Amino acid sequence: MIREEQFEPRGELDPIGRITLKPNQSLSWRALRIFLICFALLSGSIAVAFLFLGYWVILPLAGAEFLIVSLCLWLCLKRSAIQEVITFSKSRIKIEKGSDVPSEIYSWERFYTKLLVESSTSSLHRNRTWISHKNSKVEIGSFLTATEQERLVRSFGDLITRSDNYQSAQG
Repeated sequence: MIREEQFEPRGELDPIGRITLKPNQSLSWRALRIFLICFALLSGSIAVAFLFLGYWVILPLAGAEFLIVSLCLWLCLKRSAIQEVITFSKSRIKIEKGSDVPSEIYSWERFYTKLLVESSTSSLHRNRTWISHKNSKVEIGSFLTATEQERLVRSFGDLITRSDNYQSAQG
């Protein structure tokens, strides 16, 4: 998912625009909780029924199955909770990556920063998008679809143009 915001800056360090990138998240934390409760009730009732029939070994296996499914779904949801925020100001580009709070922050001069799109050699792989600054580069949107990556490139270009227009209007 790509969300683009534009602002009216008052000063040089005020943001002109922001692009927020998030992976598609088809399951919410609340829906996961409801699913796990229903799954536990169903699996537990079946295991208890077999326990009364004398098949006690089903109970620990049902518990292990519940723990494995819960862990896998939790890991998938945790992985899809990341986001990347790219903030444009008159003279800087700031990239923040993380889940709840940014775990990686890059702040670069806008003039030396460019967007690179690395084309895939195979139709099975997707293109990769990088933001580079002098001798360093950071991959952005590694979770985006091909259509979303094209939209990201357009949004990035639009905000650069808007930033350039803001600079020429102020100068």
